[in-house]
Amino acid sequence: MLISLNVKNLALIKESEVFFSDGLNILTGETGTGKSLIIGSISLALGGRATKDIVRTGEKEARIELVFSLDNKNQEEILKGLEVPVEEDGLVILRRTIRDGRSIASINSQTVTASTLKTVSEMLLDIHGQHEHQSLLYKRNHMKILDSYASRELEEGLSLIKKDYSRLLQVRHELEEGPVDERDRTRQVDLLKFEIEEIEKAHLKQGEDDELEEVYDRFKNAEKLTGAVNDALNMVSADAKDSAISLVGRGTAALSEISGMDEETDRLCSQLSEIESLLGDFSKDAAGYLANSEFSREEFERVESRLDLINRLKAKYGDTFDDIAESLEEKKSELERLSDIETLRERLLEEKDGLEERLTKNCTEVSRIRREKADRLSSLMMEALKDLNFNDIGFRIDVRSDEDRISETGFDEVEFMISMNRGSP
Repeated sequence: MLISLNVKNLALIKESEVFFSDGLNILTGETGTGKSLIIGSISLALGGRATKDIVRTGEKEARIELVFSLDNKNQEEILKGLEVPVEEDGLVILRRTIRDGRSIASINSQTVTASTLKTVSEMLLDIHGQHEHQSLLYKRNHMKILDSYASRELEEGLSLIKKDYSRLLQVRHELEEGPVDERDRTRQVDLLKFEIEEIEKAHLKQGEDDELEEVYDRFKNAEKLTGAVNDALNMVSADAKDSAISLVGRGTAALSEISGMDEETDRLCSQLSEIESLLGDFSKDAAGYLANSEFSREEFERVESRLDLINRLKAKYGDTFDDIAESLEEKKSELERLSDIETLRERLLEEKDGLEERLTKNCTEVSRIRREKADRLSSLMMEALKDLNFNDIGFRIDVRSDEDRISETGFDEVEFMISMNRGSP
């Protein structure tokens, strides 16, 4: 439903906003008051041809904005199929900006192509005029109109038909394709077996990847700390020939040989002895730190290896464990399908018969509802026409069924039939 129209800098209009309500809305006024311009601006917003002189004199651009509310779920599904965003409140905002003879169209702030705008426009609004598109004249629209009238009663049945018909086409395609080449089948089977075994052998557990990441980060810091302490200990340790303790010890021994000969050298010898003692204390403390450290090279390598495996599986089969599990089930189903072609064919034939039987049943029920609603809608149409003083007019809605012509909308063909004059067909 059209809620509002906002026009700015279009022809004679500086800025104007029109709100529409449920039911019949009428614009009246003398010639030249802008009635046609209002309707013309709606046509422009829906993709009509724009010229340079349409922009108000002295302005750089014109803008037209239409606000709609969606009437049913089918409209929402069409928009999603076109990758057009839908607001939570079900509003759809069409905006067209015209500048220098060029225009930009957007739907809910997303720029769209002319073809997308045309598709959405035809779905949301139908303009009837003396020389305009009139959807009632096109037989392909008659079923849509009848189904819209009976939408509540038909919704479930049509949903089941659409689902089963889609699956039936898929089953028929698989049956027509026939068995795959034996060499290709063997190659696919071998690959599937390898991939299934690779996933199952990993024994993935939900949340395991997050836990391992935490442990890995902790180990990574621990490795850095213990690595630095270990490097320092190796430089200081008395076990190494050129370590700090060894060199300082040799220096202390050299100064000890001249002990008592000079007060200054005795003081230097004492200082070096203290350094040797401090290095010894550092060596013991560092060795104790490494002994008590939680870091385990073996455990770190195990965690790192496990994470590598998990990340490799994610790269091949899905970003999450759920994705990987879904991929595993798909591969098992495909392996089962390829492992026994004859069994598969029998199962597909059985499924095909079941789908056709169910489709015929649902199509018959949908056809019954259509005929019932067609009679009711025809009566309402005749009453409305008589109110308009069309006393000799005839109108009916024909619903013709053909079980050999099943589609996603059933097996009916709908056509509006009208006789404008007495005695004419």
